[in-house]
Amino acid sequence: MSNIIVLSGSPRKGGNTDLLVDAFVKGAEKNNNVEVVSVADYKVNPCIGCNSCFDREEHECFQQDDMQIVYDKLKCADVIVVASPVYFYGVSAQLKAIIDRYILL
Repeated sequence: MSNIIVLSGSPRKGGNTDLLVDAFVKGAEKNNNVEVVSVADYKVNPCIGCNSCFDREEHECFQQDDMQIVYDKLKCADVIVVASPVYFYGVSAQLKAIIDRYILL
């Protein structure tokens, strides 16, 4: 049994990304612990490129925002699933902020 964290990157509730996440969770939760993190519900600042995370314990960012909550969830995950709408050939801004801040852990 794995701990699965699903990062749902859409800021639009009930949209196509949510439908995809719901279908995945329905299948995965039969044999796993699954938690969905709707990243739009968290206030996460973007990476500012200061590189202070290289010197910090556990490489966490110095910024004190909701990313600390997300760090705790991701540290317990055996599997991380990323779901996002595609905006301008990339993931949503909310999900991009999470990815940029999690890169070193």
